[in-house]
Amino acid sequence: MLQGFAVAVRMGARKADFDRTLAIPPPVPKRSSPSARTRPTMPMTYEQHLDEVATLLYERFDQSEEAAIKLVMAAQADDFFSGHDDDPSICTQERAEADARAVFRKYGAQQKPASSKASARRGAPKK
Repeated sequence: MLQGFAVAVRMGARKADFDRTLAIPPPVPKRSSPSARTRPTMPMTYEQHLDEVATLLYERFDQSEEAAIKLVMAAQADDFFSGHDDDPSICTQERAEADARAVFRKYGAQQKPASSKASARRGAPKK
């Protein structure tokens, strides 16, 4: 599966391309009510978990779609998610949020945010 992602990304696939082929659920809105925070979360499949981590990297850590997918692929290649494959019950929204934070700290903190990449491409002055 990892090789499939790698080939697709190298061929220029974007998140929208994966959305059309991989039944990716829409991102879960940020929960703010106390009752929502205490509600138990349902487990996801391993693939849904990886998709959610990539979506969270894109939305909360200002990564481009391509960069978010590459971070998840790097973490997967490093066996970061191996426990998730062995025990699917830990593939929850709460765990996806924790994993997105950990993946960004370990694999993505040195990358530039997507917004600065976009402004640099438009010719905006660098700060």
